[in-house]
Amino acid sequence: MKKYPFIFLLLFSIAVAHAQENPKIDKKTFFNSAEGIEKAKKDLQTADKYYNKGYGTFDEALKNYLEVYQYNPASNELNYKIGVCYLWTSDRKASLQYLQNSSHEVANDYYLLLGRSYQYNLKFAEAKEAYTSYMESLTKWKQFDSRKQFNQLIDECIASESLIKEDSVQVSVVNLGQVINSYYDDYGAWLFDQDSSVYLTSKRPKKESLKVKSRTGSKEQVLVSNNCIYQPATYALPVQKISSSKNTSIAGVDRNKKGIYFYKGGRKTGQLMKANYDGKNWKVNSLKGKINHIAYKESSISIASDSTAYFITDRRGGEGGKDIWVCRQKKDKKFSKPNNLGKIINTSYDEEGVFVTPDGNTLYFSSKGRNGMGGFDVYKSVRNADGKWSEPENLGYPINSAADELFYHPTSDPNIALISTIRNDSFGGLDIYKVQFVPVIEHTLPVKDKPQSEE
Repeated sequence: MKKYPFIFLLLFSIAVAHAQENPKIDKKTFFNSAEGIEKAKKDLQTADKYYNKGYGTFDEALKNYLEVYQYNPASNELNYKIGVCYLWTSDRKASLQYLQNSSHEVANDYYLLLGRSYQYNLKFAEAKEAYTSYMESLTKWKQFDSRKQFNQLIDECIASESLIKEDSVQVSVVNLGQVINSYYDDYGAWLFDQDSSVYLTSKRPKKESLKVKSRTGSKEQVLVSNNCIYQPATYALPVQKISSSKNTSIAGVDRNKKGIYFYKGGRKTGQLMKANYDGKNWKVNSLKGKINHIAYKESSISIASDSTAYFITDRRGGEGGKDIWVCRQKKDKKFSKPNNLGKIINTSYDEEGVFVTPDGNTLYFSSKGRNGMGGFDVYKSVRNADGKWSEPENLGYPINSAADELFYHPTSDPNIALISTIRNDSFGGLDIYKVQFVPVIEHTLPVKDKPQSEE
């Protein structure tokens, strides 16, 4: 997804790389009643201001558009804008009723957004029909340019139908609550084995205002929280000497030592670093060798017990976008020359959030380039006896959805993993969830004694 320069912007894709349209509401015909007109005009002005700013302020636009809706619910343009706003909030399913009450005459991307809304509501036949209507509305040249995107959206619908129909594992996806999560974007949580701390990335400002207006503007920072997979989070605080004036995001953990890997940089430059904790203080060092590159960005890393390191980068020589690369950890902070993991794992789209199990035999990662349910889905690949990786398997529904699922990190509890996504119960932005598998309990029926035969 090329519109995101690095991790902290990997959020809230509608799966279409374009800006929503901005149809104007004809005030002469819209304001047709004297009752409540002054408040409606003020609310509309405020809503349009936030709508025009785009990503990060749609919540504020939506709040005011809904006030205007009470004045005049019949406007196609207003219904379209409310639908657009809902598509950029956690309650994306609510967009459908408003888009259905609008019209394709309002905006050229109407059918495209309607299809996306149908996907969020698990109405895949209707989504395919809407996407087809969108393609038919384009000129021949635009149809040619949009063919790849159109095919991917149709494939997502077909894959979703199959994944939902399959006998899925018994699993629940549970929000970890409004301490570790916030109105802003919170993601990439890692939990040390047998440790009491969870490390995560957050876009919340260092000083939160009571009057929240936008999710954008604040820099990434690395936070630490208590182990909240069995109990609620009670704090989420910046990790000292790691969070700084630059963007810092958690990239991985060192299973062998008390250390974390993190990305530190800006929009154009940055690098992977490591911080070790000696019981009192954090000591920060840059990673050496070939793992960091001045012209590219390395965003997440996971290292197996045999020192094989898997990491995400957008450097040249890959399959396209961000790929998973592999190298060897020669020393604590020194790495060998990396190699691309190849077409079996990587696609022409982005891969993100790689995780390798300690034994080095299982990879979990997110990809946008496979037949998933929409956006980034989580996949699993297993190393075969010949050392090659198996065809990645989609983890299925409800772990994956039409939204982005990122940074799937299993914990030492085999029935629990951490994941970053957005669901209807999210607190605003991308949130951290617990994936809880329900263990299968085998029941054995008692064997009755055979009746003794009478002599």
